[in-house]
Amino acid sequence: MLPVTTVYLGLITMFAGAICVIKPLSFLAIHTRWQALIVVFAGLVIVLIGTSLPAGDIRVSSPQTQLDQLKRAYTPPMLRPAATLLAIGA
Repeated sequence: MLPVTTVYLGLITMFAGAICVIKPLSFLAIHTRWQALIVVFAGLVIVLIGTSLPAGDIRVSSPQTQLDQLKRAYTPPMLRPAATLLAIGA
């Protein structure tokens, strides 16, 4: 849950910073476009931190199929680089 929350927090920060690049909003304590660009960059850093956090195991609450009985917990697949996807033909 923490990685997802961190990524969404970063996306919201980037969105607020992008709006402030267009028109700086003083009630957010962003008075110049340079400050807004710093907020966008900070949001990008937060998103990168959130995506680098490990994903937790997903567990089946009640096994309904034979596959669920065989493997009750699994880790979601990680994103693969494009070169790897091209090499395996996916």
